Amino acid sequence: MEDLKSTNDEEVFDISVVNDKRLDEMYSEVLNLRQAQGIKRDVKEAYRTIPIKPSQWPGLVVRLRGEDRFAIDTRNCFGLASGAGSYGIVGDAGAQVMRANGIGPLSKWVDDHLFYRILKHHLPAYNDLRRHWAEDIRKNGGRIWFRGRAMPNGKLEEFDKDATFPLQDLSNKSARSDEDRKYTYCMADIDTLCEELGIPWEAEKDIPFQSAVPFIGFLPLGSGAG
Repeated sequence: MEDLKSTNDEEVFDISVVNDKRLDEMYSEVLNLRQAQGIKRDVKEAYRTIPIKPSQWPGLVVRLRGEDRFAIDTRNCFGLASGAGSYGIVGDAGAQVMRANGIGPLSKWVDDHLFYRILKHHLPAYNDLRRHWAEDIRKNGGRIWFRGRAMPNGKLEEFDKDATFPLQDLSNKSARSDEDRKYTYCMADIDTLCEELGIPWEAEKDIPFQSAVPFIGFLPLGSGAG
């Protein structure tokens, strides 16, 4: 059987199609990290985690093979016009709960989550930087567009959220490796919180913490974050 390359295979992927605004948002935080590591995680069957209100079931009847055989799809589905928005409300709320519990910096695109972590000894300085970002964002009225200051190249800083929540040192929350103990949190901290929230991760797609992590077809975290 002939191997077929994915349309976003790293050898053929055209980075020009990536949303420039999303890149700016991530780089605004990444370029301020030092010796950071990232991890990419996907929510398992993300849309399917959202139940459909029973009053909407008549619109999701599926005809099966055979005479008078039908089924009702009671979960949110990818092809549903409102599917992305329905999941987005829940997905964004989940990300905010993680931020509120000190996990981050965190960026996401639909169900693809990109977590960063920093060395513990950088935590006070980085949180101080976040306080300045939060103040700048508030001054600029940030709610949908989280604008910061103008950068030397003339572009404006753009952030995923308002930087309200400080990062926390979660390294004493549970047993972990010596390497993980150097950083503010580890994958187990994400899992513990998300298990309580009911957010399932696609373990087969997990990419462990490292200095360069592919995300939606490109490498946003490289030598600049070292």
